[in-house]
Amino acid sequence: MASRLTEVLTSIFLDHIFKPGDDCISIGQENSQATISSINWGPGHGISAGSLGRYQNEGDVSGLVVKNCSLTGTTNGIRIKAWPNSPGSSSATNMRFENIIMNNVPNQIIIDQLYCLLRSCSFKAPSLVKLSDIYFKNIRGTSSSKVAMALECSKGFPCQDVNLDNVHLDLSSGENHPSSTCKYVWARYIGTQIPPPSA
Repeated sequence: MASRLTEVLTSIFLDHIFKPGDDCISIGQENSQATISSINWGPGHGISAGSLGRYQNEGDVSGLVVKNCSLTGTTNGIRIKAWPNSPGSSSATNMRFENIIMNNVPNQIIIDQLYCLLRSCSFKAPSLVKLSDIYFKNIRGTSSSKVAMALECSKGFPCQDVNLDNVHLDLSSGENHPSSTCKYVWARYIGTQIPPPSA
């Protein structure tokens, strides 16, 4: 499954302008070693890993690489999303997002472990999806939202080894820089950091 996914993405979408109405690319459970590169997206919901942790016995995700891509006018940028109150544990690890340009995109870098599309979601227990070894490198662009980066991880399984290397996000309006929020995450910052890490 994983090797077939990689083959399809590489052969069909390479160097294309892609205009979907939902997630531009969504990598779900039990996928590994997928590389996505040189794609221009917009509109749509952005690049997603997940949603994860909704069902029992979900397979792990590892080795996702997204590089040399651009997003224009999408509702989100790069997003990792996991459901709270997971029925079982799983992991998503070794994911790299490199050389991504975003134009007029709100919610540019997101880790959301309280993801829910249903009114009946329970938030009594934290997400059991273990997120680790995540790299955001050379990410730049303009944000139409005052909060450009939100890393909201699980209280039960805080995110480990989240690396932000040369991130430069400005407001589309040209006003002061956007802000960021972080919760339950162990992060490492290298080089330029705009917006700066939240306290």
